[in-house]
Amino acid sequence: MARDAAPLHPDAAPSTLGALLRRAAARHGDAPALSDGRRRLTYAQYDAEVDRLARALLRAGVRPREHVALWMRNCVEWVLTEMAVFRLGAVLVPLSPRGTSEEAAYILAQSDSRTLVLDEAMQIPPAAREGLQRVIRLGAARKGEMSFEALPAGPHADLEETAGVDDTAIIIYTSGSTAAPKGVMLGHGQITRNLYEVRVIPEELTSADRVLYVLPMCHIMGALNSVVGMMHVGGCLALREGFSPQATLEAIEAERPTWFYGVTAMFVDLMRSGLLGRHDTSSLRRFTLFPGPFKREFLAELLSAFRAEGLNTRYGLTETTNGLTSAATWRDGLDKVVESIGRPLGSMEFQIVDPATRHEVAAGEDGELRVRGFAVMQGYYRNEAETRKVIDPEGWFYTGDLMCRDEAGYFYFKGRIKDALKTLGNNVSCLEVEAVLQSHPAVASAALVGIPDERASEVGAAFVQLRAGMRASGAELAEHCRRSLAGYKVPRHFRFVETFPLSTSGKIHKPALRERILSETVS
Repeated sequence: MARDAAPLHPDAAPSTLGALLRRAAARHGDAPALSDGRRRLTYAQYDAEVDRLARALLRAGVRPREHVALWMRNCVEWVLTEMAVFRLGAVLVPLSPRGTSEEAAYILAQSDSRTLVLDEAMQIPPAAREGLQRVIRLGAARKGEMSFEALPAGPHADLEETAGVDDTAIIIYTSGSTAAPKGVMLGHGQITRNLYEVRVIPEELTSADRVLYVLPMCHIMGALNSVVGMMHVGGCLALREGFSPQATLEAIEAERPTWFYGVTAMFVDLMRSGLLGRHDTSSLRRFTLFPGPFKREFLAELLSAFRAEGLNTRYGLTETTNGLTSAATWRDGLDKVVESIGRPLGSMEFQIVDPATRHEVAAGEDGELRVRGFAVMQGYYRNEAETRKVIDPEGWFYTGDLMCRDEAGYFYFKGRIKDALKTLGNNVSCLEVEAVLQSHPAVASAALVGIPDERASEVGAAFVQLRAGMRASGAELAEHCRRSLAGYKVPRHFRFVETFPLSTSGKIHKPALRERILSETVS
């Protein structure tokens, strides 16, 4: 389906990220811009600090188009470094503070990073030092490192913009849960334009908005969605390192955010914590969640507990500069938020095609979602073979996600093409089984993985998190599944968990669940 080509709003016109911050400082100089519980900066201070740090990096030897890796926990300095790299015309390579040393070493080498900026908690793998020309550490610098705080900036002068709107700004590595991480290259102009189209307009953001963000900043929701979205409107971004119900509720009371972004598990934990009502959360008006499956009752309870006016879900990929579709209670109603992933955002082209023939399918039929337009990544860094697998000669990007759409234009997520089991010759969608499990009144969340089976080739193992104070047995849940699913789709194994292991992007980490149950069956 082609999208209408409406005229661009002047603020949506592609620009460099450094220029976007200058514009925000000129419009909102005295307004609060950044906070992390230790430091608070206005937009004027934010812009000046970024200028000072960019000049310091230049004096330290960093050059335009050089790749600069950033390995820090959430803090104001994370954002200042990001924006200084952009203003300098260099390329940012964020690393996850939750990642392993081996992952960091791989990304540093594969990305050709020459400078590493990190905090004192991070340990540089010996193998990673070979390609690095300089290491800059926030906190106590070690032998051979520069001190972040002591970097000399040199004479004051506005930096001359060296980046162009089509130049690469950032390389974000995908989680790589089933293969080596791939570096997604995104340019300045596509970032600034897309975040206006898919954040500012559909979420009705204004300068009065404040976002609380506790997920790792290294991912696109933090590094771009939150930072750039707030710059566009002159709103405030409040950061905290990591999530716990107690710490997050304290941050809501202290920072007075209007928006809170999180994964489903966070909201489940907040609701189960028993701490609601002990802190002032009245500033919150809206939530953003990653798509479900959700229970209608749970979302209604969430809105009621926080007395919030609405929530939305967003579906998108790093390769498409984040948001593709969204469903919002204030625009679509709660039922559509529960049932669908919403309707397309922005001006990209959308098609659902047969995975085998790549011919478009009719409304109501399942197929793979593909998209085309300005927001599709520039490619995977130093990985032309993988780029060609997902972007065809006509510019279509293949998401790997199974979808269908209805006549009203709402899209429905059916699962990852590869997130499926092959049982007795039949394909089983993990998402379908998870949705049935979560329809049980005692179940808060569920995840299905496949494990080898001599007879059936592969069978399902369900990991289940129960709602507070509720009970259910594996046999009871299996019987519940049989009422809605074919017999071969019913999980063979059930395990009950208090919490789920999460990937560095905050999603349930299925490889860890699979490894756990395989170790049980082997032992």
